[in-house]
Amino acid sequence: MPHRSFNVSQLQNAYPWIKVAAVASKPKLHHYVPQFYLRQWCDADGKLVVYPVDGGKPFRTNPKNVAAECGLYTPIPGVEDVRHDHEQWFAGWEGIYSNKWPDIFDRAENPDTRHNLARFLATLLLRHPTSREIVCAINRRLLAMASNAQNHERVSILRHQVSVRVSAAEILEFASTDPDAVRTDWLRQMPTLAPSLADLLFSRRWGVIFARAPAFITSDNPVFLDRGCYKGEKFGMGTPGTLISFPISPTRFLLIADEWQHPFMHYRLEDAQVFMRRVVRKAHRFVFSSHESAELVDIISSIRQETKNRSANGTSTAPD
Repeated sequence: MPHRSFNVSQLQNAYPWIKVAAVASKPKLHHYVPQFYLRQWCDADGKLVVYPVDGGKPFRTNPKNVAAECGLYTPIPGVEDVRHDHEQWFAGWEGIYSNKWPDIFDRAENPDTRHNLARFLATLLLRHPTSREIVCAINRRLLAMASNAQNHERVSILRHQVSVRVSAAEILEFASTDPDAVRTDWLRQMPTLAPSLADLLFSRRWGVIFARAPAFITSDNPVFLDRGCYKGEKFGMGTPGTLISFPISPTRFLLIADEWQHPFMHYRLEDAQVFMRRVVRKAHRFVFSSHESAELVDIISSIRQETKNRSANGTSTAPD
């Protein structure tokens, strides 16, 4: 029997007493910092103490309300070469570690355990909106290069230390700075990049600094890179001399650095403020603590003033 189709407006006009649900559902809130991880800093009421790095007033809230973005992991509908289950992929990792956190880092002397943790850290890095912005910046540079070349000319692209030559016409056809296209391109690359990034993290030396009482804070950008003693202009996760930081919990802090004597060691905390300052500098909007801290407010204020002074002096590099 033939059927008749209606759009939402037609149904509402024909049957005004019926409430018609919206066809397009509201984009789901996707968390780029796992909630189980942030709960390490929650108080007895399940709330984080949140400090805006712009100097705003601290407040308390549930982890579900921070470090999230609507539709972050939603690709363009119908694209076949992009997995559409990123949330399930991330949830799988989180399910494995949520019941073992943070004690699993105390067992990272085992290479297999450390490699698995490296995979988790790689996923945290790649799922962060910063990685999406990197894809956008790369596409923008490629388009600028291609726009100044003939369609048949080829442009050399260095990708994971391998040079690939692509025609200007191909770049102009496939590279885009459209937000939906960038997000989809970012999601397409993520599963491929994760293993190689994990191997790189695993290859470096790990030190877990521990405190006997809560001393460490975290942020909405928990895994971050510092230049350390490297003096060059450009550097990455594998550059010798650089530092990779990750607050594990209020009593543990991972620092990946070449200066450690062994592939994995535990070290006792000597100066918590050094690590607090690093976290604040690399935060995007917020830092999170398990308690109210006048010291943290002072650190945020101090770093904001340092940033203003560097801008006034025409410098951009912050001390590590």
